[in-house]
Amino acid sequence: ILNSIVKFEYPKRRSDPPQCHNCQKYGHTCNYCHHDTRCVKCGSEHSTDECTKQREEPAKCANCGGNHTANYKGCQSLKKILNRIKPKAKKINKEHQPIPTLAIPPIPPPSRRSGNEASSPNSKGKPSYAEIAANRPPPDQSLHIITKFLDELKSILNPL
Repeated sequence: ILNSIVKFEYPKRRSDPPQCHNCQKYGHTCNYCHHDTRCVKCGSEHSTDECTKQREEPAKCANCGGNHTANYKGCQSLKKILNRIKPKAKKINKEHQPIPTLAIPPIPPPSRRSGNEASSPNSKGKPSYAEIAANRPPPDQSLHIITKFLDELKSILNPL
């Protein structure tokens, strides 16, 4: 745009739960808040705009009563909420069963090279594409393994 480079980025997802700007509690926003108004600076029952606390006075958390503002990321009440959320996320991942893997036979190691091939500049101990392709199982065998897997998968999913 007008000889300027413009870069569009997706918004970053926040990992912390939302914090209400009305009551300073976590888990909801001020649009859905039905609690009394609390100040983010002193924790008293008034809005932050009406606070008379001086900058030199220590802050007081509206959530835990600590000597920090209510939006401090190191607050004990936020840490407790995060500890409750994290085990649930781990439990969800454990409940999912792993996807069964196909039993594909391993590729046999390449045969020994003759003296002429060993001196070629391309030989660095890695097999060539032709050697790997020559040692692959025949396509009929791979097709048989895949169809067997699909039949087993159908038998598992049909009762559901």
